[in-house]
Amino acid sequence: MIRTQLARPPLRAFVLYFALLFGVLQMTYIFDQPVAQATALRLGVPESSSRTAVGLVYSGFTLVAALVSYNTGVIEEHVGVARWFTVVPVVVGVLFATLWVAPLLAVPVFFVARAVNTASVTLGNQYVNDRVESVGRATVLSAASMVYSLAVIPFELAGGVAADVADPTGALAVFGVVLLVGAGAVWVWERPVQRQREQST
Repeated sequence: MIRTQLARPPLRAFVLYFALLFGVLQMTYIFDQPVAQATALRLGVPESSSRTAVGLVYSGFTLVAALVSYNTGVIEEHVGVARWFTVVPVVVGVLFATLWVAPLLAVPVFFVARAVNTASVTLGNQYVNDRVESVGRATVLSAASMVYSLAVIPFELAGGVAADVADPTGALAVFGVVLLVGAGAVWVWERPVQRQREQST
């Protein structure tokens, strides 16, 4: 039953689509500390104070995640789950891609990534929850979460290789393009998100 529900519309494209977004967002976690420290040094922060600056950035990450988590219901009500997942991969992909020419924007982009990741996990689970049968729903949600977690592994491995070839911000820019191309490919193959009333027609 789990395989049947996840492997047929409307969930199969969404699970792939979300796994792509989640993989790219989670990959940023391996870069945020060195990039934040390098950015602080570029902005003239003394090396002796750069770790303090990084600590402040991480405190900001925690605050942003908490605020977004608290307001996820507001996002769902005013933006909508379908619209969120239609727009967000494009926004994230474009922001990451701009780091190729504007690496100093990396820390603000990390804040966006944390906010998007926090909201998307909740909204993504809600999207799947609303489209599976009540019997076995928890098992289907767990299976989808496992797929998302497994998707992170190749992104982290590839991100490390890309960072060795270029640099962390260059790697993020490359994966911004990967996200844009991958999300576009999913849309060409099959529409990954739709409103519930569209699904029922």
